[in-house]
Amino acid sequence: YTVICYANADWRTEHGGCLRLHTGSSTRAVSRDVEPLAGRIVIFDSTILHEVLPSWSERLAITLWVWCEDGDEEKFFLS
Repeated sequence: YTVICYANADWRTEHGGCLRLHTGSSTRAVSRDVEPLAGRIVIFDSTILHEVLPSWSERLAITLWVWCEDGDEEKFFLS
């Protein structure tokens, strides 16, 4: 899993820098953009195709990668 905490004070949409998550299937692809707003925490499966779009302002984030043994995901979310 990837955990991201954004620390961008006064972030505006025109700054760009969104996290784009690509989900769905090969026949019905879906993309979702997540703005890097201060205090926002995003948790997602690191195996999901994702990218960070170009940013036109300094973009600050703390990122944590969490590795779980098969079947241990529930412990991560209940801790």
